[in-house]
Amino acid sequence: MYKHLVCCVLIAFHVTLVTSQCYLSINTGGSGEVLWLTSGPFGFSSSGQWRTTDGGTLSIKNETYATSGADALGNFTDTTWIVIHEPSNTTMEAAIRTYWTNDSFVVFIQEVAIRTYWANDSYVVFIQRIPKGLQNSATQPNQTISAFPSFLLESPEVPDRGEVGYLQYGSFMLGDMAKKSGILGPNATFHGGLDGSGPLVFFDRKGNALVLSPLNNFMAASMWQEDHAPVLGWGIMGGVDSLPAGFEHKTIAFCSNQSIGHAVEGWGQVMRQVYNKTQNVTDYHQNQDLSLTHLGYWTDNGAYYYYNKLPGKNYEDTLLLIQKNANDQNIPYRYIQLDSWFYPKDSVQAVTTWDATENVFPKGIPELQGRLHLPLVAHNRYWSVNTTYAKQRGGHFDFFIGHNLSLPTSEIFWQYLLGHAKEEWGLIVYEQDWLNVQLLFTELLNTNLTAGRDWLLQMGSSALNHHLKIQYCMALPRHGLQSLEIPAVTQARVSNDYHLQDDQWRIGVTSHLANALGLAPSKDTFWTTGDQPGNTYDKSEPYPSLQVVVATLE
Repeated sequence: MYKHLVCCVLIAFHVTLVTSQCYLSINTGGSGEVLWLTSGPFGFSSSGQWRTTDGGTLSIKNETYATSGADALGNFTDTTWIVIHEPSNTTMEAAIRTYWTNDSFVVFIQEVAIRTYWANDSYVVFIQRIPKGLQNSATQPNQTISAFPSFLLESPEVPDRGEVGYLQYGSFMLGDMAKKSGILGPNATFHGGLDGSGPLVFFDRKGNALVLSPLNNFMAASMWQEDHAPVLGWGIMGGVDSLPAGFEHKTIAFCSNQSIGHAVEGWGQVMRQVYNKTQNVTDYHQNQDLSLTHLGYWTDNGAYYYYNKLPGKNYEDTLLLIQKNANDQNIPYRYIQLDSWFYPKDSVQAVTTWDATENVFPKGIPELQGRLHLPLVAHNRYWSVNTTYAKQRGGHFDFFIGHNLSLPTSEIFWQYLLGHAKEEWGLIVYEQDWLNVQLLFTELLNTNLTAGRDWLLQMGSSALNHHLKIQYCMALPRHGLQSLEIPAVTQARVSNDYHLQDDQWRIGVTSHLANALGLAPSKDTFWTTGDQPGNTYDKSEPYPSLQVVVATLE
C-alpha cells in the first residue's frame, strides 16, 4: 500500500490534504466526487541508487509544516513533507502550494511541497526541493532522477472512476507526431522521457478536464512511466548527475469543468502569467512578424523548389525568376524563405557553416538580396562536430563538441550569427529546425541541468536584440514550454512536412497547445495549384482550397 501525501483536487475548486496521501478527485455534479488519481511513491536517485518511499529506502517524516508567501500567481500557502534517506541524510521536501484567489490551481514542488491556488478554475502546484543537493544521481536518460508528484494508474482506492480519457502531446512538431490518447487504466501507456513528457490532459464526458505539466525547468523536466508498475512520475530527466543545494522543481495541475479546450486554454493563461508572456506581449511580437501577417514564398520540404532548381539554372536565377513571375501576375509576396539547400552540411547532414555555398548563390546572399529586394526567412538545423565556428575547429566561438553533434554555448556566437544575417541578408525570421535531433543527440543537452535552457535563451535574446523573430520547427513539447521565456519565438510548426499528404492539414489538436503557449501554429508550406508539371514528388494536390483555408486560419 502506497503511503504518501494525498491531495484532493476538486472541480468544485478546493484542495484537501489528507495526512500522508494525495488524491485527485473530480466533483462531477449530482453524483458527487469521483476519485480519478491516487498518489504513488515519492522517489529520488542518489549515490547511484533509485530510492522510493514504497521500497522502504525513503521515509516520510510524520510532521508537516506550512509556510505562506506570494509569487506571480498570487498569495499562497505551502504544506510541506520531508522525505529522507536516513543512511546518507539526503532529503527531498515535497510541497503542495495553494493559492488564495478566485481560481484554484496547485503547484507540485520537488522539495516536496503542495501549493494550492483558488479560482473559478482550479490549479495546484507540486514542488520538489532538494535542500542539500543530489550527487551521482543519473539513471537512464528517459527516466527521471526525482518523482513528485507520482500517481497510480490503478489502485484499490479507485474502484470505479468511470470512463476517464487522456490525451498527451509527444515527440516533434510540438508533440503532434506522437500524440497519445486512450482510457485511463492499468493498461494505459504514456509518452515520457526526452522525446515525450508533453502536457497530459485527463477528461471525462461531462466536460471535466485536468492538465498536468512542468511549471519550470522545462528543458530538463521529464515524466516517467515505470516499466513494471502502473505509476506515472514527474521530475528531472534521468541523465542529470547532480542537483545543486536548494534546487526546486515545480509541476502544475490545472482543472476545469468547462471542457478540454477550456482547460488547455486556462492552463496556458496561468503558464503565461508566470512568465509575463501576456497577450499584449504575444500580439506585439506576432504583429511584427512579417511571415505571420503577409504572404510569402517558401521552398521547404514539399515545395516545388525544395532541392529543385529550374533546368539549367542555379538557385539565384531560379528565385529571381519566381519573383518576376509573381510580379507579372501581381502576386504580393512580401518575403522569401530559404531552406536547408542553401548551406553546406557534413556526412550526417549537420550544418558546418550557416552561409550559402558558391554553387547555390555564386555571389553570395547579399548579392541575391540586392536583386530580390525582399526580406528573408532562413532555415537552420543541428550543428556539425566540424562546424567552422567552433574554437576547436579554428573558429572564434565556444562550442560543445559531442560524439554526434555540437552546440554553441555562448550568446556571443548568436549575436554574431543573427546580427550578420540581419545586416547582410535582410533576415527577418530565423527558422530553427530539427530541434528534436539537436536535443536527443547532443550529450550536453541530455545530461546538463541548465544547458538546454541556456542554449534557447541565448538564441532568443540575440534575436530580440536584432529585432528578429524565431520559428521553432520539429520542436519537442519541452521546447514549446521553454518558449514561454523567449518572446522572440512567435511561431512553431504543428504539422509534419507537407509532402502532399492527404491529412497534413489536420492540425487542430496541436494548434490548441501552441495557442495556449502564445505561439502561432504553422501548418507548413502548401501548393495553391493542384497540378504542378515536372514536380519531383510525382504527386498532385487534391485540396488546394482547403490548404489555403487552414493556412489562413492557423
